[in-house]
Amino acid sequence: MGGEQVYLKATGRAIPRALALGAKFQREDDCRVRVEMGNVRANDDVEVHAQAEDGHEDEGGEKEGEGDGEHDTEEVPETRIRTLSTVTVCIGLV
Repeated sequence: MGGEQVYLKATGRAIPRALALGAKFQREDDCRVRVEMGNVRANDDVEVHAQAEDGHEDEGGEKEGEGDGEHDTEEVPETRIRTLSTVTVCIGLV
């Protein structure tokens, strides 16, 4: 491709929108479109909220004293690593 290029990178539900935009520009005579597929790693930080002592619900939706007791000793990882699919649409002028 010659000239200036625009790179549009999308993940998840944005992938079909990026591909549709690339298809729109592909119909233009003066545009070239290139599509690249790949993946990225995402690190999620996990926060655990303790239950309130007055019996109010925590973010998990359980009140103090409810539940099966399994979660009391279960270790929760501090981070979670995910691999996400990506699409890069490169649009440039001919």
